[in-house]
Amino acid sequence: MSFPPLLPTANTHMPRPIGIPARFILLAAFSLALLLLSLDSYFNRSQDAKGCHMTYMHPDYVRVDSFVHTIPRLRKYALYLYKERDGRNIGDKPVGIPLLFIPGNAGSYKQARSLGSILSDHYWDLKNGLGWDEKQRVVPFDLFTIDTNEELAAFQGHLVQDQAEYVNEAIKYILSSYSSQPGQPNRQRTSLAIVAHSMGGIVARTLSTLTNYTPESVHTIITLATPHLSPPAPLEWTLTKLYRRINQFWRTELVRPNETLLSNIVLVSIAGGNQDTMISSDAAETGLMVPPSHGFTVYSTGIPFVWTAADHKAILWCNQLVKVLVGALFAIEKGGRVGGVEERMSILGRALKSGIGEHTVRGPLDDSPRSNLPVHLLKPIQGYNLTLSGTSEAVSPRLYILNMPPPSTKLDTFTFITSAQPTDVEVFFCQKKRDESGSYPKACRKISNWVVPLPGEPVLYHAFIPLKQLEGMELMAVNVRSWQGGFFSGEMVNEADTRFSKEVSITDKLTSFEMTLPVKTTLSRLRIPSMANSLLKYHIQWRSACLDGPPLFSPVIHQSFPPFSEEKFLRNSAGDLLSFYGDPQYTAAVPGPTGLELRLWSDGSCKIHIRMSVDWRGSMGRMVGRYMMNWMTFLVGLAIAGSGKIWARSTNGPNPSFLAAVTSLPHLPISVILYLFGVFQTLLVSLPLPVPVATHLSGLLLGNRGIWRATLAPAVYVVSIGLIIVIYGILVAVGYLLGAGLRLHITFGPTGYLTSFVLGCCLVPHHVFCTFALLVALLSRSNQKTISQSHLPVTLLLLLLQPYSIPAVVIWARDAWEGRVWTGNLNPIVGLLVLWVGVEDVSALPEGLRNVTTCGIWIMSGFVILYGSKHTYVGFWAICALFLWAFLLKQQSTGWVKRWVKKER
Repeated sequence: MSFPPLLPTANTHMPRPIGIPARFILLAAFSLALLLLSLDSYFNRSQDAKGCHMTYMHPDYVRVDSFVHTIPRLRKYALYLYKERDGRNIGDKPVGIPLLFIPGNAGSYKQARSLGSILSDHYWDLKNGLGWDEKQRVVPFDLFTIDTNEELAAFQGHLVQDQAEYVNEAIKYILSSYSSQPGQPNRQRTSLAIVAHSMGGIVARTLSTLTNYTPESVHTIITLATPHLSPPAPLEWTLTKLYRRINQFWRTELVRPNETLLSNIVLVSIAGGNQDTMISSDAAETGLMVPPSHGFTVYSTGIPFVWTAADHKAILWCNQLVKVLVGALFAIEKGGRVGGVEERMSILGRALKSGIGEHTVRGPLDDSPRSNLPVHLLKPIQGYNLTLSGTSEAVSPRLYILNMPPPSTKLDTFTFITSAQPTDVEVFFCQKKRDESGSYPKACRKISNWVVPLPGEPVLYHAFIPLKQLEGMELMAVNVRSWQGGFFSGEMVNEADTRFSKEVSITDKLTSFEMTLPVKTTLSRLRIPSMANSLLKYHIQWRSACLDGPPLFSPVIHQSFPPFSEEKFLRNSAGDLLSFYGDPQYTAAVPGPTGLELRLWSDGSCKIHIRMSVDWRGSMGRMVGRYMMNWMTFLVGLAIAGSGKIWARSTNGPNPSFLAAVTSLPHLPISVILYLFGVFQTLLVSLPLPVPVATHLSGLLLGNRGIWRATLAPAVYVVSIGLIIVIYGILVAVGYLLGAGLRLHITFGPTGYLTSFVLGCCLVPHHVFCTFALLVALLSRSNQKTISQSHLPVTLLLLLLQPYSIPAVVIWARDAWEGRVWTGNLNPIVGLLVLWVGVEDVSALPEGLRNVTTCGIWIMSGFVILYGSKHTYVGFWAICALFLWAFLLKQQSTGWVKRWVKKER
């Protein structure tokens, strides 16, 4: 095998031009332009603004040398203890509460530094603000972190298994190091919490499925940007199998009435929103496998006092998010005592959930009744509304009293919004105390559990309380302890007056539309059921129209898309991004009606004018992020169909070109079939099916629901035709520049065959051999003058195998560098088939064999296109199956094949 110069030699013969219809050339140009624009949109346009603040630290990582795993293959991992070296933390030993960090795909144990820094700062802030007795009850966290050798766990299932096995042993060691000592009776720890990033969350969920897991050794798992529902890149079947097993285990164990391995575990998943271009936040949903009693999913855009999107790396160091997370961890481990599942869910829910929504559990009013309100400052208010603004209307301290409305008024809800801090203005509901001088509040209960913050400058606070929750209460009291200006607006309303619904036509959804809300209260809730297409992004603008001067405050809009978990606040009235998740591939089995919901807080005396317009440029990026795996599988399906058509010819002579084969496929019937399948899929998914069945159906093709969205499948197919032509052209150009022209022959002598076979079967896994075969195809030269068109499809198929093979090649190369050599069990098949297929052309086939070949090619192509979305690895097996069939076809001249053909005739 000889390698050519980068430029063609004098003996290189250029092939004759291959005729291709002009419409396909235009399609190729259009597809390439569309792909480039979509990539630009996905990575650079129409994303939420970056709002994360940086976290700073003084890190030190103490390697735990006393823990070394006994199994050799797990000794590549290590355990570290994080220490913040800011002058306040002395020593290298654990001194408090164990907490474990697990990094993600190609992640480093050093990524724990932001969490460790805030944990230390929060501990010292708490301690400095307490008296001597309280200080003794504040315990610091010991943050342990796993060194996973920066493995590519997102591509290999056995790496997730290895990491989980190591983590289980590390947890045993960590807990055993907290043995009780004289004078420290509370040092014993029996369980710990885990914070995991990306694929580290899957490692954490794998722990309880392994035999070396210690029951109840983990009580809380918090995952950051973890793809819980399916692998981010399902290029390898063992990883998909692992996901299926883990999800089924969690789905069944948590609903059993008896105690199980998961009974004491709480799982919280935090997604970063559309800033995360590595992991689709759809996949972070946990509702299909974890009941509401044991976990939930939140987006960083909806977490109180965070209110910003975070990309895949920033979610680790986003200062606002890490501070909220640390506060919740200290609340869970208060004094070193861990509460039950219900208590932990309550703490995490209050810290991480927005508190806005129909099904938000806010808890009762404060349990401790108060009767010490400043009644000497009492000021009765006529009616059921109270508005305070500026500096002159409210003089603090003052106590405002409002009567509860009688049932005849149909006022069934109390709502308020204020810019004052909760400690400055308090709201109570009270019973009446009557004497000869009048009525006074008694047994008052504070509504702090119902108050939620809203983003603003300054931060706003809001409550929305059904009066049926206040049974037995007769008065509402607003205690203004300190007034720093701003506003307070509270009112009794009819809940029905806060609801609005709007139907939007298909034409308006695809262009723009406007609406004016006749606002009657400070809170308005708008639902648009027809806006359920998560592929489209919109620009939204709004303004207040007031008759009596400027509004009391600038409107705030909250966006949600039930029953999914995403929440986001829209804050730029001049033009903000409105987009939402809800990919049917991941969430088809989630029950409940879908549709966009907007909550608007505004001055109740002003109307709100809203305009929405489609952002087509921004929406193009969704086609990349949502259907990245589909593009790959459609290309593989087309390559299989084109290559098979070449090999299934009926006449001898020069092979037809790959372009001619692809362009002559029956594209119109294929497009119609894809559309009809999408319609059929929509009808099936709409039926009340079991969760596993609905999930399986939603994973076929593009996973779309909706009759008109079924057109996306044929559209992706047509664009893929253009892209396969572009890839073919690039391959030809590369081959010509390397001196091989259009021939790209794979030429081996006996020594080359033997060497390649030994290399493929004994030293490297089959994925590595696929990459090796592509390099041979690109760099080999042939002296024959005739052009063999069968070699180009082989090279193209090898090129399309590389997305499956390159991650495995990187993993193998790293392991080989560190002295761990492993191979696969498919090497003889893959290696020999690739070599044999690349040597000679396939001869003309008899009619029976040609029909079998044609039928098999269509089945393989259809299987790849249907199942490739969530099972992308089927493309690899389909190409290997095609190589196997081509190998058998090349042997048709041998006696056993001829006898089989004669027998069939």
